[in-house]
Amino acid sequence: MALRPISTLSSLAGRSAVVTGASSGLGRSIALRLARLGASVVCADLSPGARDASLVPTHELIASNGGKGQFAEVNVTDLGSIEAAIASAVRLSPRARLDIMVNNAGTIGHQADRDNLGIHTEAPGFAQNVFNVNLMGVWNGTHAAVLQMLQQEPEKMPADEDVDVRLGDPEVEGQDGPRGSRGSIVNMGSIHGMVGGPSEAAYSASKAGVINLTRTVAIDYAKDRINANVVCPGYCAINMGSKPTDPEIAARRLTPWPHRGAARDVANAVIYLVRDAQWVTGAVLAVDGGTTAD
Repeated sequence: MALRPISTLSSLAGRSAVVTGASSGLGRSIALRLARLGASVVCADLSPGARDASLVPTHELIASNGGKGQFAEVNVTDLGSIEAAIASAVRLSPRARLDIMVNNAGTIGHQADRDNLGIHTEAPGFAQNVFNVNLMGVWNGTHAAVLQMLQQEPEKMPADEDVDVRLGDPEVEGQDGPRGSRGSIVNMGSIHGMVGGPSEAAYSASKAGVINLTRTVAIDYAKDRINANVVCPGYCAINMGSKPTDPEIAARRLTPWPHRGAARDVANAVIYLVRDAQWVTGAVLAVDGGTTAD
């Protein structure tokens, strides 16, 4: 995959980010999109190599195209390793800040053939591993990010600094109060945390936990101007489990949209939340082609 050269005038220039699970899949796409828009990105994962060994490691691809990317070895079940990654992001930042935390790392934890499986097939140790990665991993990342962001002063989000959105109308200009956010946290949920998923008891429960964890953090820290939101992907072309083809998806009516989503669809949702959406917190944003609307 080629990454177009990164402009110094991009909308996230000067911002710093940590993305967990950044070596492959959705995390890789999110990290590349953030870097393409000028952010300094700490690519956190168990190892720098992608699941597809033919791909250049995410941080190397960012750097080779003029961006700022750095790998951090992180096991999200280890709070200390996440804290170290955040410290790296603060060092990369020209303003010694963590502006963006994307808690993306996760696991499905079971075999690809999921048909006719249920909770009776999931051993307690199996479920505990899924909860440790998907829920406690997000808890660790959110905990560490909030601690750092509380030390920072609020700053305008990039969309509020863009002169193109300042219309010069005194009536419009006078309607809002002081703008600014101490930082934006985006946690990766799933539509199966919203509505449940067949043969995914542990996974669905863990993602439901992520949703309400994020909502609670949003309520607790709105007064401090820290944004916390959840992105819930649907049936995307990059998934950790089985990958039905587009015709299979249409036949099984998994999504009203006639094809699967792409990793970039999820990445663009993250960009909206960290760049444009200062007054959005506690939101659960489904990126699913209409699946949860049906």
